[in-house]
Amino acid sequence: MFSIGTPHMWPTLLAALKWLMEIVQYAINLDVESTLFPQIEFEEIPESRVVFSYVEEAYEQFLAGEDSFDQLEQDLEKQLKLNCQGGKTNLDSLTAENSRLSKELEQLENEGDKVTEWRVKHKTCQDDLEKLTNYVQDLKTHKCQQEKLLKGLQEELLLLDMEYKQLQEENKKKRHIFETQEFSQADVERINMTRLELKSQIESIIKEMESIEQQIWHEEMIIAKSREQSEEKCIEYNKMAHKLKLIPLTAENAHGINFEMRPNLLHGSESTDFIGTIKPSLMRMKKDSNDKVHQLEARKITEMETLDQVTEMVSDKKEAVSMLDSKYNHLEEEISCHKTTMQAEFHKMQLEKNRTENDILSLQNPGYAVDEATIELQAAQKRCEESKQAQLKERNELCQVLQQAATIMMDSKSKTENQLRKMVEEQKKEVERVNKDADEFKLYTDNMKDKCNKLLQSVHCNTLQETD
Repeated sequence: MFSIGTPHMWPTLLAALKWLMEIVQYAINLDVESTLFPQIEFEEIPESRVVFSYVEEAYEQFLAGEDSFDQLEQDLEKQLKLNCQGGKTNLDSLTAENSRLSKELEQLENEGDKVTEWRVKHKTCQDDLEKLTNYVQDLKTHKCQQEKLLKGLQEELLLLDMEYKQLQEENKKKRHIFETQEFSQADVERINMTRLELKSQIESIIKEMESIEQQIWHEEMIIAKSREQSEEKCIEYNKMAHKLKLIPLTAENAHGINFEMRPNLLHGSESTDFIGTIKPSLMRMKKDSNDKVHQLEARKITEMETLDQVTEMVSDKKEAVSMLDSKYNHLEEEISCHKTTMQAEFHKMQLEKNRTENDILSLQNPGYAVDEATIELQAAQKRCEESKQAQLKERNELCQVLQQAATIMMDSKSKTENQLRKMVEEQKKEVERVNKDADEFKLYTDNMKDKCNKLLQSVHCNTLQETD
């Protein structure tokens, strides 16, 4: 026996009403003529309909008492010939169909090649089919679990039915005892007290059931929210993995490992082994990136040390060049001083020459010994020529020495400046390149670290929530 007002009977009654409504709608919308006698192309009346009408009319005449059906057979033969050979209306329909098909053919020829579009659609359909098959498999597993749960609930229901029957039997026995025996006033009061206690217990149990159902609904909402959050986290993770070139398997940084995470829609957990495969590989990748960063930092330090050494060498060379410049200036000063002294001596010699010439002129006067004067003159000229030649020789030697020193100093200066310039430029370029590579790799590794840490934290939180 069932009562319509109970809440647990409404689902079955609603399902029965829905089933009856669908049957009635199908019976109303069903076309018996088209279902029994489907229309065939290029036929005015289907052959099955002609045969059925012949059988129907022949059976009616047979029931009326007639034994010959020649007229019906002739009509049947004519109708079948018309269906097979075709008539004027059939030819008109064929010409119309031919014109329609020729127009469609022209339209298809005028249209472009749709093979690529259909291939793309075919690919998307294949992807959708794969997703649908995965979803169907998940539904099958969910169905198996629900069937197991249903079996357990059916067993519990059988046990409850047995207990209910036992309680009914006990209730009948107690009611029989209650009707047959006589009660005292104390028994009546005790029965009333027990009835009130049972009623209060039933009310408290109903309240507990309502609170439990409310708690179950609240927990289901929490589970649904956590499932949505896990799906969003998985989508964010897959996007970040695409940016980091970890997805698909043929990506640059994947190394044959499937880093993609797919949420299971029925159980709320990832279908891939995150703790066993993805997390260790991400930690290993993080360790490798840290090692590369340390290597680049060490290389940067060595390059900076070499740059410091080169700068020290440049400063030393600059000091040497400054010393050579000071020596060159000192030598130029010495040369200028020597030139002034030589000019002073030249002036002195010129004065002496003028004086000797004056003496010669004075000696040419009578009363002076010509021989002695000529001898003195020759000796003075000889001494003058010797001193002049010695001074010219010393001057040429000094000029050659100064010229050689100046050329050597300028060559060494130009060579050292060129070498220092080249070394400084090379070291600057190398240091700039190393700094640029180190900064880029550091930024890349920092981004990867941040993203990996965020992914690990989010996925770890999801796993903790799911385990909870």
